[in-house]
Amino acid sequence: MTPSNIASLSNLSSSVGTLSPAFTSATTSYAVTVPSATSSITITPTATQAAATIAVAGNSLASGTASGSLPLNYGPNPINVVVTAEDASTTKTYSMVITRTRPQIEVRQPAGTSLISGASTKTFGSILTGTSATMSFAIRNSGQEDLVLGLLTFA
Repeated sequence: MTPSNIASLSNLSSSVGTLSPAFTSATTSYAVTVPSATSSITITPTATQAAATIAVAGNSLASGTASGSLPLNYGPNPINVVVTAEDASTTKTYSMVITRTRPQIEVRQPAGTSLISGASTKTFGSILTGTSATMSFAIRNSGQEDLVLGLLTFA
């Protein structure tokens, strides 16, 4: 009997997020967006032909089982799923780009101030020796990650 040359997936899913476009065996390029709090993901590929082998990010795994935990950096994270047919020469690569969104931090400053390269500046004009001036800033964390400034944590 001739070994099969079918190197395709019948299903592909991720532990977090939704594949875009929706999975079809013929489509080989996918995108998934995950929240900033997601630091890792698993991928579960299922081979069309039982004798095919699968590798996710270079690591072999059984068809229909989840990959090991794959760490995610902020921004795009390319992950390849390679299917090798039973004939050991026919391959098909499914490319995934998992995009981990960045935390969203908003700094509201009083009028007349400017934020440049992470440092806020305000000109107070002339200040007499022995006096002081105070400026307040409102920091609002609109993302999913904690903002830590020195000993203060904004959740």
